[in-house]
Amino acid sequence: MRRIGHLLRTPLQVWRPVTLPDGAGGQETTWQQVGELRAKVDQPPSQGAAEEETGDQSRAELRYPIYVLPVADVRRGDQFRHADGRRWRVDAVVAPSGTVYQRCDSELIQVETEA
Repeated sequence: MRRIGHLLRTPLQVWRPVTLPDGAGGQETTWQQVGELRAKVDQPPSQGAAEEETGDQSRAELRYPIYVLPVADVRRGDQFRHADGRRWRVDAVVAPSGTVYQRCDSELIQVETEA
């Protein structure tokens, strides 16, 4: 069996949305760190930046393939967070090679600044 551990050089935290009682009879969703792992964060493919214009707002999406071990507990809707402040939203988790790795198709969460 091939191993990819030597390629997983980027430490990431895994955060997951958790719904908790708000103390007033309702619920609120917060983010909770559920793990840490090492990953291989590839650059987005050349067509990875898709710009979309809706109303008067322009939005660019940068989609990254992020590779993790096949036993990693990563789910659609999770976030990867890096120590430098980058965050990615996990849109899909696929196992093209179930015994070797999982690929997490993720979108970089970009913070917009007011001009």
